[in-house]
Amino acid sequence: METQTSTPQLLSIDETTQVLRLSRSTLYRLHKSDPNFPKMIKVGRSSRFRLSDLEDYVRQAVERPKELH
Repeated sequence: METQTSTPQLLSIDETTQVLRLSRSTLYRLHKSDPNFPKMIKVGRSSRFRLSDLEDYVRQAVERPKELH
């Protein structure tokens, strides 16, 4: 019996900005400043994000209580 491994869906920077509805600059700022933000994966000369990591990040951000200022 063969087991099939699931290949994670990798998104380009442009696809990631569309999914998250963010500008490129906001995406890069989050990546640099938020320790909870998913790590980029280098594929050759390209940077990618795992769709599942982005979905987890958004889910956790919604569940996280907002900090009081």
